[in-house]
Amino acid sequence: MSQVQIEQFYARVKDEPALMQELMANFTTPEDFTARVVAKGKELGYEFSYAEAETWIEQQRNVAESGELSDMQLEAVSGGKSSNSVMKDVKGEVKGVAHEMKGGISYASNKVSDFFSGW
Repeated sequence: MSQVQIEQFYARVKDEPALMQELMANFTTPEDFTARVVAKGKELGYEFSYAEAETWIEQQRNVAESGELSDMQLEAVSGGKSSNSVMKDVKGEVKGVAHEMKGGISYASNKVSDFFSGW
């Protein structure tokens, strides 16, 4: 159930640029970012814990590193989007997010990329 909640929250964030920017603004550590995601998710009616969010992020990173398609990417491909189109969308989003980040905290940037990648 929690993974479904996280994926639904992710889909909402992806569709609402203002919400994405709110989550991305002025965090200093990956832990701060994850805590913000969990708190905002709860505020919007999604139920998942900090540990569940961390696990989900790690799973997304592992999928991205393996070169395999995530479940959501597979759904997009089966729905008519090409895998190249999905990957182009993901890369564009990650680049846009990274561009908006300030302070040069590379570890935090990686966590953000992990959270928003794999789709």
